[in-house]
Amino acid sequence: HYYGTDMQKKRNIQKLIKFLSLHHIKHLSNEQEQHILNAPYSSNPLYIKCIVEEICTWGIRTQLKEYIDKLTKKDLYNVFNLILNRAENDYSYCKIDSHYAVLTVLGLLSYSRYGLSEERFIRAGKYFLQSIMSSDKQKYMNIYDADIIEVIHYYMYQFKHFLIFSYKRVDILYDSFRSLCQQRYAIYQKKYHRALALAYKEDMDAKYLSEIRVSEAYLEWPY
Repeated sequence: HYYGTDMQKKRNIQKLIKFLSLHHIKHLSNEQEQHILNAPYSSNPLYIKCIVEEICTWGIRTQLKEYIDKLTKKDLYNVFNLILNRAENDYSYCKIDSHYAVLTVLGLLSYSRYGLSEERFIRAGKYFLQSIMSSDKQKYMNIYDADIIEVIHYYMYQFKHFLIFSYKRVDILYDSFRSLCQQRYAIYQKKYHRALALAYKEDMDAKYLSEIRVSEAYLEWPY
């Protein structure tokens, strides 16, 4: 949160809005900036960041005013949910339906303890998708590694401002967003745990406990 006089706070928020929008081809108008600036929860930098990133990256120009109204109406958790609603209902650019793709990527990350490497992400994603698609009677004949990789890469790019990339692993950066994802996808909690356990189980070998990949597997497992 910002400190100083009300005028100084407003200037700092305005600077943040301009700084974030400059990183995109699509820029905000002065009216749109003022709308965000005057939002009830604009003193929270993460709130501002989420709204600006969402509008500049995914906002449809003809519907921007209405979408900004929705995003700025309530608190940060409302912003998170609106972003996830949009992502889950977007046109599917991957073989796997957007709804299932989003809850696979963000659900597995939110329920993992230390983030995921791409190799483990692929394994866990495959186990998880097979479990939910069989129970929901989806008519996917096979799920290939290439399908999982496509989903992981696409949605890691889409949600990059919520994630942290370190030591060849990806994890959710903000605890508030992790908590929201866990609550939103709680119905699949046991399936996430099972998928993660199976993905890590392949690396578990007590003979090689000194190796990082093996020690990480024991830290993550069991659920």
